[in-house]
Amino acid sequence: MAIDARVTLRRQDFLGMPFGPEAILKAMERYRIDTAVVCSGMAVDADFRRGNAELIEVINADPRLYGCVVLNPAYPEESVETMRALMNKSRVVAMGLFIGASRPHPNIDDCRDMLNSYRRYTKPVMLHTPNAAAVVAAAEIAKEFPGIKFILGSMGGADWPSVLPFAKQLNLVPETSGSFDSEKIAAVAEAYGPHRVIFGSDFPRSDIAAMLALVQSSGLPKESLAMIVNDNAKKLFGI
Repeated sequence: MAIDARVTLRRQDFLGMPFGPEAILKAMERYRIDTAVVCSGMAVDADFRRGNAELIEVINADPRLYGCVVLNPAYPEESVETMRALMNKSRVVAMGLFIGASRPHPNIDDCRDMLNSYRRYTKPVMLHTPNAAAVVAAAEIAKEFPGIKFILGSMGGADWPSVLPFAKQLNLVPETSGSFDSEKIAAVAEAYGPHRVIFGSDFPRSDIAAMLALVQSSGLPKESLAMIVNDNAKKLFGI
């Protein structure tokens, strides 16, 4: 079994071809992904309220799909309203923060009030961390909110070694998408423990098969691979 913790719902893929839930499900079947946690590209890029509404329709239509509701720190009141409306839904398993109001990545000053409102929920938060600066900002957020699990989405991208110094922050969860550096999976699993790393592809921006191959060729034992590809996400998201 495999769970992909990071898939994005879009009207078109990055080549401009038609894309939607059917394309996600087809890719899941091709690569033997049993379950995917999906966020809305519209919610990330443009209108988080419309995007999340579309997401709810999609995940309610197929039991293989679960949702990550995206909020926007630039609209704190509307985000908290959306949070209260959607986060208690059983098929919503995470909240996602992809941008900051004043900086290009989530940061503590923009997110503090929103996360104070989020304390009532037990579901993890996906933080988009495409570079070292974003990783440092995520670690600062996680330090202030130790009761919340924070997923390091893309775990620093090409700057993936930047996640290693924060392994002692037990509420940080690296997610495998980002760069295709052959060394990163084993290095992050050694630092954090294989029980804390989750598989994510960032499909369709990235290829599911390539990310699976990166994880499976890491040299980790089968038990560790099973944790990363399935078991850890199942426990984290309550799937």
